[in-house]
Amino acid sequence: MNWIARSWSRIAGIPARSLARRLAARFSHDSYDGIALLLGDATLEKDATRYFEFTREALAAAAARAPKSYAALRKDVRSIVMWAGPPRPPYHPLQLAAIVPADVALGSDVLCYAAWLLYASGLSRSEQHALARAQELLDALEPDQRRRVGESLGGLRSGPDNVP
Repeated sequence: MNWIARSWSRIAGIPARSLARRLAARFSHDSYDGIALLLGDATLEKDATRYFEFTREALAAAAARAPKSYAALRKDVRSIVMWAGPPRPPYHPLQLAAIVPADVALGSDVLCYAAWLLYASGLSRSEQHALARAQELLDALEPDQRRRVGESLGGLRSGPDNVP
């Protein structure tokens, strides 16, 4: 992405980020390492504490096992929003947000969720970057963990060459 496109996305994202801050004021919210953890709607309020704890664990696992990818995630993601509505793309460029389906945020294990977050953050650049970010985490895992986590990403990744 060139500097003009980056500048435009920052300028155009100002109203979207302002809206996100107003939503955060209405619902429970938290943060981890400068990344806002938000709820997408009031129906998720009952799961807020579990979501915040689980997301912090997943981000800590990503930082420990894939430090380069985690550093890149921190540059590209300002907020992680748990979403229970209709499916959305995993990365919102104007809000600089990872939009996490509730079943991923609450129903996977820490390593699968960490890989998902790294993958989603890489979509800020391209699918190739997304795969590379997740791959750093996969490379740090034991073979059985790598297979399990890779399979959890299978729905996001395409082609037989992408299965670890």
